[in-house]
Amino acid sequence: MTDFIPLERRIRWGALVLLAMSGTSMVLAIVSWVASKFDILPFTQATAVLGGIGFGGVLVAVYWLVQVRSEPVGVSVKTLAALGAAMVITIPAMCGIAGYLAYPALAG
Repeated sequence: MTDFIPLERRIRWGALVLLAMSGTSMVLAIVSWVASKFDILPFTQATAVLGGIGFGGVLVAVYWLVQVRSEPVGVSVKTLAALGAAMVITIPAMCGIAGYLAYPALAG
C-alpha cells in the first residue's frame, strides 16, 4: 500500500510526526525544569534525558524537512532516507546522554 505514496511524501510526514513527538517531550522537559524552580514539580534526571532526546529528535526532523525540500545535487532521496534513519537513532541518543550529564548543572 505504501508503494503508491512517493518516498518524499513519506519522509516529510515521518519528519512531521517526529517533530511533533520530539517537540512535545522537549517542551514537557522545559516546563518541568521551569516548574522545579518554583517548587511546583520535581526535575529529575530522567526528565533531563527526555528533554535531550526530544531536542535531538527535533534536530533530525528539521534536517529531514530541509533536505527533502532542497535535495542536494548527486544525492538521491533514498540516500537521504537511509542517512535520516541512522540519524534518528544516534543524534537523539547523544543528546539524551548530554541531558544525563547536564542534569547536575540544571538541577543545581
